[in-house]
Amino acid sequence: MPRTVRRRPSAALVVALVALLASLAGSAVAAGTIIKSNSQVASNTITSRNVVAESLTGADIAESTLTTVPLGGYEIVRTEGASPAPR
Repeated sequence: MPRTVRRRPSAALVVALVALLASLAGSAVAAGTIIKSNSQVASNTITSRNVVAESLTGADIAESTLTTVPLGGYEIVRTEGASPAPR
């Protein structure tokens, strides 16, 4: 039965692994502590590309910024408590 020889890792490999783990841990800590409030983000810097789908609620959107959307010459106007039209 062949016998495998197990060698100890070199010092360079150990240093590289420690550096990798430190950089990954540092990035995770920084991501959780850098931005703590909305006041730390400049206006108009977060776009739709930066928002996760289905993550915004009505409380996140200022109603004064919403407008009607034209659709084939018709405007869709939604009133409070109205149900969507059947397809």
